[in-house]
Amino acid sequence: MRRQTFLLWFTVLFGCGSGEPYDLVPVSGQVTYEDDGLIPAERIIVRFRPLAAPRDAKSYPLPGFAEVDPKTGKFAMATTHRHADGLVAGRHRVIVLALDGSNMPTVAIPRRYWSAEKTPLEVDAADGPFHLKVARPAKRVF
Repeated sequence: MRRQTFLLWFTVLFGCGSGEPYDLVPVSGQVTYEDDGLIPAERIIVRFRPLAAPRDAKSYPLPGFAEVDPKTGKFAMATTHRHADGLVAGRHRVIVLALDGSNMPTVAIPRRYWSAEKTPLEVDAADGPFHLKVARPAKRVF
């Protein structure tokens, strides 16, 4: 009886999980052009928009992001709630932004990769590490 009472109080005081409504998965990867060339930018940010449905009116999956090293195209971790905690498990639409020194998007990446509604990139968090490939921007002729 004492053991059951102790377990009940332990569960009440400390909980039985992480407190997060969604499981988080550590991810890493690389972002390049389709021909494996590096993207010329001062900063590259990858954002992951979960496709999972909300569990209820108060619990919905939060997006995550990763900072990419522009010299290698690699990212070693993604963040959703706390630094490097990972992504919500499941499928995500992927947004890729190349930024200049003022943190403004540049044309180094075509605009279709800038929004969750238009990006052709989609991944499952469990399938990492990822090699995300984006099209080179169209050459302008003046």
